[in-house]
Amino acid sequence: MSAVVLGTWQVVEVISTAIGDMMRGEFTALRDCHGNAVVPADGVSISDWEQQTFLASGSLISRSCKAALMLAHHSDALQQKAYEFGRQIALAYQVCVVFITAMLCQVITCVSGLTIPLVVSLYISVITVQHV
Repeated sequence: MSAVVLGTWQVVEVISTAIGDMMRGEFTALRDCHGNAVVPADGVSISDWEQQTFLASGSLISRSCKAALMLAHHSDALQQKAYEFGRQIALAYQVCVVFITAMLCQVITCVSGLTIPLVVSLYISVITVQHV
């Protein structure tokens, strides 16, 4: 049953915003003109990383959590807590992916003899993959 049929156009708006965020995430400073993942010369701050993670997948997760509580007619305060919960889950998941990828890069470098730039390129590609 669609959200519009349920009479909650606000849910459609929330999910539409998440889709828009995902599209904005595709055009951030962490991608080149061809859409490939890149790290800026001056590095990436925690704030930049959080923003990219939020746009790529966190917005959909957090806004979906909020939308579920909207459909259940919970209070605005509880909806906001669900939104924050989803945001934190998205960040935690991305940290896990980065950690596992970093470990894999070390193993690949040791076992295969690939050069560090090649492994780092692989690493950058994996950490910026959207996990939706």
